[in-house]
Amino acid sequence: MLTKSVIVAGLLCATAQAPTDSSSDLLTEVRSLRADLQQVASVGVHAQILIARLSSQEHLLKAVSDQLAEVRQSREDAEHYVATFDDIPKRVEEMLRTMPREQVDQYERHMRAEQVRVRQRAANLRQQESDLLNQLTNEQSRWVDLNAQLEELVRQLPASKP
Repeated sequence: MLTKSVIVAGLLCATAQAPTDSSSDLLTEVRSLRADLQQVASVGVHAQILIARLSSQEHLLKAVSDQLAEVRQSREDAEHYVATFDDIPKRVEEMLRTMPREQVDQYERHMRAEQVRVRQRAANLRQQESDLLNQLTNEQSRWVDLNAQLEELVRQLPASKP
């Protein structure tokens, strides 16, 4: 009878420990899930902020790129116009054959002033183009940084558990 009591007591102890181990495992799993949820929530908020920044950065990149294209076209047009002034001496010589000297001199002064103005405009556009190209490079670098931060957040997400 004593042997039976010892066996029953041993079984009761084993049975009592089994639920405790199961409860402990369950508590550990709940804590793990809670930590994962907190991490996902935190990463989610950061991801939303980064996505908004990334979108804003893409709009800025497009605007700078469009502006750069416009300035390049204006610069090319101005440089083409500057090239038309290369034949001023030839035109003046031809005009002297048919027009009074005073009118030709006035035309030449006007064309020389226009040439200076257009050359200055072309120089300003070259500088503006250079500035925009630098800005575009900087904005592209910021976009790459934001994208890298977003990728890092994705890596921080907890791995799927089977």
